[in-house]
Amino acid sequence: MYYNLSMKTLIFGGAFDPPHREHLNILLEASKAVNFDRVVIVPTFNPPHKEDSVIDFDTRVALIDKLFKKSGINYAVDDIEKQRGDGNYAVEVVSALKEKYGGELYYLIGGDSLVNIETWHKPELLFPLVTLVVCGRDGYFGLDEKIEYLKNKYGAKIIKINYVGSGISSTLVRLRLNLGLSVDVEGLELIKDKFNKYDGILKQLKSYQSDDLYFHSRAVAYRAVEIARHHRLNIDLNKAFLAGLLHDNAKQRLSLDGFIVPSDAVGSPVLHQFLGSVKAKRDFKIEDSEILSAINYHTTGRANMTTLEKLVYCADMLSEDRPCIENLLKVIMTDFEIGFRSCLASSYFYVLSKKRGMYPLTQQAFDYYIKDAKFPL
Repeated sequence: MYYNLSMKTLIFGGAFDPPHREHLNILLEASKAVNFDRVVIVPTFNPPHKEDSVIDFDTRVALIDKLFKKSGINYAVDDIEKQRGDGNYAVEVVSALKEKYGGELYYLIGGDSLVNIETWHKPELLFPLVTLVVCGRDGYFGLDEKIEYLKNKYGAKIIKINYVGSGISSTLVRLRLNLGLSVDVEGLELIKDKFNKYDGILKQLKSYQSDDLYFHSRAVAYRAVEIARHHRLNIDLNKAFLAGLLHDNAKQRLSLDGFIVPSDAVGSPVLHQFLGSVKAKRDFKIEDSEILSAINYHTTGRANMTTLEKLVYCADMLSEDRPCIENLLKVIMTDFEIGFRSCLASSYFYVLSKKRGMYPLTQQAFDYYIKDAKFPL
């Protein structure tokens, strides 16, 4: 096959597991920034830094075609990674694509990837091969500084496009599919049967909750994983998911069932957190102490909370079904610890405004993190 050596080729690589609307938005904006002759989409086969794909390679290619075929972009899907097999590092794939296509090669990546590009395999060998085309990512900062640093240290050629991508990712799309939440995915009929990992636990939880509370529980699980991924918190995402999903499992079944709970919680709005912990262990067979503790303090908080406890506490306040969360959500996506303390303060002063008793654990949390903190808000 003949290729014009003066052609400009944009390489858009990724797992596309599954491809979603944001992939298309990013590609359209990149195409406005540089007049590319063609776009080559390169789905990963089995990337060395990620979990195995949920959706098989050929189905992902079909989904890519469904998403991009109406865009008007001159694109082709290259199966080079499938042909090469496992262990496809970016520098190796790009080098092979450079030899195959020739001309000027551009490589489209997200701002979050650029910030971490020095952790990639031999990144110093990648920079001479391509011009990087970088899209910002909502909630990520320091991109401009990183670009200048890479230019100065490696002589990297980098174009920043005037578009800030949303926080959606294929991982979060898969999570929404597993939770039965709405997604914007072309070709959903091809993959919806693949996402039934949590059907058993979801069916059981749904039997305990109203429709509104069931939606809230799933939304909290989603938000907990979203925040944890965004900040790369050092916690197990499965624990974040389960603690968020089950945090209110006892809210509409408040019978004590012989369990011992704090006496001052009985008949109060916080009873369900204590019952939620013991009933998650009994009914959902949750044995992990970190998950149970996050459920146990998700309403009141406490002094000296674990990261998982803080995460579920905040996700409960910031789920998509909650009103007026935009400002707090923006804060926590910028800085997790400041966001947590902002959520705690907001909840504390809300309870005060209602002139109802402050539960002791909440007062202790407020005193520990805000009133007596070395760096209060």
